[in-house]
Amino acid sequence: MAEFELDYCKIPHFGAFQTIFASKWQRSFNLTPIRDVFWDYLIERFPYAPGTNVLGQVLETRRVHSVISAQREIGSRAKMFHQRLIKDGFAIPTQATLPRLIKPLRVDDFENYAKEFDDLIYEMEAAEITGITVETFRLLAKAKLIPASQVQRRSKRRAFQKSDLKMWLTDLIKQAPAIQNLNSQQAILPRAPVILNCDLVELIRAMVIGNLFPVGLFDGRARLDHFVIDLDAARDALPRPEMPNGMKRIPTFRMLRVTNATLNYLLEHGYLEAFKAAHPATRRQTAFICKYSIEKFNRSYVSRGVLANSEGAIGGPQFAKLNKQGMRPFIDKPGLSKIYRRQDVLPEYRHIGRDLKLL
Repeated sequence: MAEFELDYCKIPHFGAFQTIFASKWQRSFNLTPIRDVFWDYLIERFPYAPGTNVLGQVLETRRVHSVISAQREIGSRAKMFHQRLIKDGFAIPTQATLPRLIKPLRVDDFENYAKEFDDLIYEMEAAEITGITVETFRLLAKAKLIPASQVQRRSKRRAFQKSDLKMWLTDLIKQAPAIQNLNSQQAILPRAPVILNCDLVELIRAMVIGNLFPVGLFDGRARLDHFVIDLDAARDALPRPEMPNGMKRIPTFRMLRVTNATLNYLLEHGYLEAFKAAHPATRRQTAFICKYSIEKFNRSYVSRGVLANSEGAIGGPQFAKLNKQGMRPFIDKPGLSKIYRRQDVLPEYRHIGRDLKLL
């Protein structure tokens, strides 16, 4: 039997009947033409299942779906299917679980939906197809580097079109040949970030925008984890980080003429400030000393090494000389370089080292 939850079949259209009555049939006792017109009307508007006897004639194939019969074939993606029916104007929402159809859902229309929903995959399967981890796949989706699903979903699990993902991979491959052996300047895509000190998403972004192309597919497999890239080409394709506004540690303590331990002491007690950033040349996360904190320190303090260097002296004799003249360092701890406040040294020493050029 048909599932009569529809409300769009209220009044038949009698154009076909009027055609019959205007013909020679009006004097005939044969009711078959009327039955055929009404039969066509019923099967094209009501969701009769195959094998149903309609006006004495068995329906071999379904012509129209109900929401229930359609979602049986859709399966676990029924909620998404309901949303599409409402969005496309086939149904309206109700307080019940199922929406209510407002126009016939013909088999051809349903098959288009079925193909689309059969092509839908979730994140885990999508990550497996593309050859990356689920976490990386989510980062790519968030960065809009992979084709998003055409189905809008309110739930947390996101769906994607398998055909779109395969086409996306095909566009990235660019006719890359199969490769069995790698040379020293090549690497598998997932290993390249460790070598290049970059993020995998950055490499894939470079490939999506056309700045980087795979030189081959390891074992001929069309997956991201089998993409072979040239390392030099990848370095050129990646955006180069800007030079941070700071100095590396070794140039800093050499310029200030203090020891590394003293530099750590100054950082620990807030006389200098440090931060980490990617180095433009190596892209490694490197510790830098803020230039403005060096300039601020240099305006108020001076090391014994700077004072000694200005007179061509060495540290010990210079310290004795300054000490004899009544100048005492405010940092005078074992194992640390001696640091003076400029206001505590004689006027002829206060300008020394203020014009240090930062690297």
